[in-house]
Amino acid sequence: MSDEKAGGDCVKVAIRCRPPSSKEQSNNEACIVEMTEAFSVEDAGQGQVILSDPAGNDEPAKFAFDVVFGLAIAQSQIYESVGRPALQKTFEGYNGTIFAYGQTGSGKSFTMSGAPTEDLKGIIPRCNEELFAHVHEQQASTTRRFLVMCSFFEIYNEIIFDLLNPVADRTKLGGGLQIKEHPVLGIYVKDLTEIVAEDCGKVQNMLDGGNKNRAVSSTNMNSTSSRSHSIFIIKIHQKDEEDPSRNVFAKLNLVDLAGSERQKGTGASGQTLKEGANINKSLSALGNVINALVESANGKKVFIPYRNSKLTRVLQESLGGNSLCTMLATLSPAACNYEETMSTLRYANRAKAIKVSATKNEEASQISRLKSEVDELKKRLASNDQGGGGTAGLTPEEIEEEKRKFESQLKNMEQMMNNNWGDKAKLSEEHEKKMLKLAEERRKAAQALEEERSKRLAFLLERNDLELSVRGLIDLVSALPKFTNPPAILTGELPRQWLKTHRALRQKVEELGNRRTLVLVFKHAFDEDVRLWGEGAEANDLSLASTGLNRCLPKLNKLRKGSEKLLQLEGECLGEASQLLEGVRQAITDLEKFRETLAVEATQDESNAQSEDAEEGKVSSSSILQMTSRMLILVQKQ
Repeated sequence: MSDEKAGGDCVKVAIRCRPPSSKEQSNNEACIVEMTEAFSVEDAGQGQVILSDPAGNDEPAKFAFDVVFGLAIAQSQIYESVGRPALQKTFEGYNGTIFAYGQTGSGKSFTMSGAPTEDLKGIIPRCNEELFAHVHEQQASTTRRFLVMCSFFEIYNEIIFDLLNPVADRTKLGGGLQIKEHPVLGIYVKDLTEIVAEDCGKVQNMLDGGNKNRAVSSTNMNSTSSRSHSIFIIKIHQKDEEDPSRNVFAKLNLVDLAGSERQKGTGASGQTLKEGANINKSLSALGNVINALVESANGKKVFIPYRNSKLTRVLQESLGGNSLCTMLATLSPAACNYEETMSTLRYANRAKAIKVSATKNEEASQISRLKSEVDELKKRLASNDQGGGGTAGLTPEEIEEEKRKFESQLKNMEQMMNNNWGDKAKLSEEHEKKMLKLAEERRKAAQALEEERSKRLAFLLERNDLELSVRGLIDLVSALPKFTNPPAILTGELPRQWLKTHRALRQKVEELGNRRTLVLVFKHAFDEDVRLWGEGAEANDLSLASTGLNRCLPKLNKLRKGSEKLLQLEGECLGEASQLLEGVRQAITDLEKFRETLAVEATQDESNAQSEDAEEGKVSSSSILQMTSRMLILVQKQ
């Protein structure tokens, strides 16, 4: 690797304070942050942040930083000061990292990603656009050629997930992807998808799809709180067709950290509380690493605890290795967030002292080092075959295991050394074909399932059996994902209650039929006695008339009681049937309102394109909800 160093040898720190939120304004929260802006490292010493204690117990705390952005700063200025310099250094062959750090709801994701309108775009989409503008201009006017590759992953509950190759059920992924360290290539995530990009549109699709796969939850502090740390990596390989010595490569890590949280402030519970605990744990580990690096920069011999979390392990090279690094700390100006804001400023202030050692990545140097590593592995392998290489005292099985390990390392080394641009492009193309094939298979499976549901609905309509229809409704809602605050019909509990009500009602209807038959029998017998009484009276047969009358009176009493019970049962049946019908009607109304709410949320989310998995998931849910609505209407008719 070249000995050419980048200018500057410390982590750069930029501070951004967002404007007060509508909630903070409605609560009349005082603004406790004062700022003196500075937009570039040339203004070093001029940028200042003053934080006042709202309780008045302490003197205002003053901090100086490389770059300070005020409340009204434009997204474009943040990119000019932070994003563009990092991208330019990446083109020169230096690794770079920009990571946003701050409490939840302080504007990290907005700073990094922004919104889709031109003036609100964040650092990442602006980097993307300028990256390919430069690539296309250079390839059109010079002999330089570029290969751009991207990867995107998140660290969620201390597990690494590939956002460009999402799994349907994360619980089946076990411990997630693993972090590895290579003597030449450094730290990397094993089996992480890398996709070749030819233009900014393709990268934007990756960003949109990956962001849709990220874990988010609603808290009191932030309605779309990121529950994971996300890292978007852009790798730029450059070669010169006339001068191979100018071939360089570098990567730019764009990191959006999840925000630090206090449970009291976020109101988190259950899974969201667990997520917050893991977020705070990893951020605490990051703070410990920063503290240790500062002590190391001051000449102390200290252990740097990179391995205490996946986050610090991933950021190891960014913070203390071969990478330029900018920390972009985001603040809330509200008095209610004083403690978190003070904590963020202290972390940022310490990070200024961290020394980095970024070196230009030259392809020839890397190939030379890889060859040396391959040669060394071959020697060790040969030594093992001859009984040397430190295998004395090992069993034959242990020696064989050592040999397999060396052979595997050798194979990986040779693959890395021979992995040219064409191979990288081919691997990327194969992955995209695989993803398209999987998407097509999922589409066909969803279509077949939809057809099966339609057939079942037609069958239920033909059978006109209420119990069968309600059972079908229960099966249907059980296939839905868990929603936040769903209507009762979607929990499955309501249709199960309907099933019980229907069965009880059916028993009463059966009893009603039996009693109706009994009343008819009494009426027939009563009519017969009345006839005998009438005939006796006409014939002046007092004995016959008396017999008919005596038999008539008790039957009349039974007929009266039977009719009263019959009317009571009919009333109960009608009342319960009306309640059941009203419950179904209310369920239809609630479901339609819920579908309208989901449609509004989907419209609000149109700023971010859907990933295939996320899109298919929403289409599937929408289809099931629509079928549920149709099934409810069928139940109502029955």
